[in-house]
Amino acid sequence: MLGNLVTYLASIDRWIESLYVENSGLDDDIAGASRHIVGVSILVLFILMAIAILARDKSEKMKFVLFTMMTTVMVGSTLILATSTIYLNTNSDSNGLTNRQAGIEFWVCGNEINLIDPTGISNKVGTSSVYEQSDNLVHIEGVVVNDSQDGTLGKFMHSFGGAVLDDTLIVPINPDGSIFATNIDGDGPASPYSSEAEKFVELFGGNRYLKAIDNQTCQDQPAKVQVFVYRFDEHNQTYEQVKINRPQDYIFANEKTVPPGDCVIVEFDRLKDKTDKLCPGYGEIDTQVCTEFGVAPENQASCTAHQLNYSPIGTGIDPNIDKELSQ
Repeated sequence: MLGNLVTYLASIDRWIESLYVENSGLDDDIAGASRHIVGVSILVLFILMAIAILARDKSEKMKFVLFTMMTTVMVGSTLILATSTIYLNTNSDSNGLTNRQAGIEFWVCGNEINLIDPTGISNKVGTSSVYEQSDNLVHIEGVVVNDSQDGTLGKFMHSFGGAVLDDTLIVPINPDGSIFATNIDGDGPASPYSSEAEKFVELFGGNRYLKAIDNQTCQDQPAKVQVFVYRFDEHNQTYEQVKINRPQDYIFANEKTVPPGDCVIVEFDRLKDKTDKLCPGYGEIDTQVCTEFGVAPENQASCTAHQLNYSPIGTGIDPNIDKELSQ
């Protein structure tokens, strides 16, 4: 009977540990050890309770020892958890809990790609603290221990099995059905060149991915992984895009909404200086394009933002045409 009890308690320990792994978040590097101690403490309490139940003739001394051990375990684990939480909050880049958001879109050869949809009750793709919810938004919640690790585009992509590097783009997609976005907004149709993107679809480990590598082609032209970021200036109600290198290291702005949170456009296409794609959160407040992004005329008083160095969006005009003509 005691052997069965030990086996049962061990299975509980594995279950507790699996929960921590499944829901791994930004603070695991520091808090993981303390959480494991709490899990072990639960096991110890189960064992002590089992002894208290199974021991028939308990002396007053034994009762006192068992009570003291239980109290010590509970108080000790609570102190460890509280201490690790305080240390984590006071020594993190976020100085406590954070809730960041950034817009994000993936485009391959002029087609907008739909990131794999969440399944299950969590309604999240990623981890409990770094995820997407079929809303084209990056969500970062919890404690950002180190911005350069926990608050990056690379961390976000890694959370659900993707990657964006200088020369490689890997986007997990739904196991069946269309790979293209269904929500058409002001930056044009989602799949005008569908066959160009479909050729990058691969199966690996039973999962479906879109994988594109530099110097593969779009419409017979060499293409490259490129990432553009729109940054918002609330004071002036303006925003401007920049093209970034080493996209995996890009740190999202610490903003709760989009805008002023970043708009990140990940593209695999021919080499360009600028993108003509835009996140809905930006398009819906832009004086130039809010109509294209579905803002009704009676609501356009809220369209107060202006893009610096404006490029036409949703018109078929390539913002890189000047570059091509000058070559």
